[in-house]
Amino acid sequence: MNTYRADRNAAHVLQILCLLLTGLFCLVTWTFLRPYAVLLFWLWAAAICLAILFSCILAPLGLQRVSCIITSGQITLKTGIFLHREQSVRYDSIQFVQVIRGPFDGKWGMNFILLHLCGGRLLLPFLRQKDCKALLKLLRNKGVFHAP
Repeated sequence: MNTYRADRNAAHVLQILCLLLTGLFCLVTWTFLRPYAVLLFWLWAAAICLAILFSCILAPLGLQRVSCIITSGQITLKTGIFLHREQSVRYDSIQFVQVIRGPFDGKWGMNFILLHLCGGRLLLPFLRQKDCKALLKLLRNKGVFHAP
């Protein structure tokens, strides 16, 4: 039984993206809503509070709760901050596997494996690159094909 956890570096990437988007939002609202100072102040205050809440609490806590448990017969994904969710899939129900890599996939933990199942899909999020390769090798040994 192997347990793969989400890469902690992915939380840093999400925090940086959140802060950049908040800065962009503040710049755009400053450009268009400059005459309405009170509205501008409240929009900025709400955006900054939401960015701090997401960056400091929700992103690290959410990624800490993601785990993928591999046993001899199935894959189990556990996620959730307030409501815990557990999804299990047997190997024989997996039709094929698709790997999703982003621009920050190497060092930043932005590797995703999408399992196409009979009647649905299961996304294994924020895997380290070595965990992604190990999981793909295990699935290949179990007879699951990789999509191009």
